[in-house]
Amino acid sequence: MKFRTAFGGLMFVLWTCGVYSFTGVTFPPEVKSVYVAPIENTAANSPSQVDFLLNDAIKDNFLKFSELNLSNSPADLNLYVKIISYNVSSVAPSQDQAYQTRVTMRVSVRYVQKVPEEKEWTRSFSRFVDIPADKELAQVEQEVVEELVRQLANDIFYGSGQDW
Repeated sequence: MKFRTAFGGLMFVLWTCGVYSFTGVTFPPEVKSVYVAPIENTAANSPSQVDFLLNDAIKDNFLKFSELNLSNSPADLNLYVKIISYNVSSVAPSQDQAYQTRVTMRVSVRYVQKVPEEKEWTRSFSRFVDIPADKELAQVEQEVVEELVRQLANDIFYGSGQDW
């Protein structure tokens, strides 16, 4: 089967069994569009707007790293993301460290493929960021949230191409 991938602005046409990009994510050639549904946030103590930030980051990854078109309604590939938890906890010190604060965010993603055949799978992802003992969460929470969103958006993107 024929597939296309972009590399440095050049388009390569190759023959294989799916659409492959240099990110390692493969989509069947029939999959042309992706829909990222508005994110459901069930984490009671998460920062405001984290669902919007994550939604935008996931869409950005599809725009940057795939040739799929973004859709505003259900499409060939559909992602339904739920933020399950956002936790702040203490991390016990090691020999050379004081107590740290750990911020962990966990999401569940339901992937629904419509073509060439209907297929559905669910994955959960969890990421954390440790805050040094000399920092307060309020001082660095924006940066922490941005890092968690970046990591989870990458996990979600890479997870979209693993179950074909």
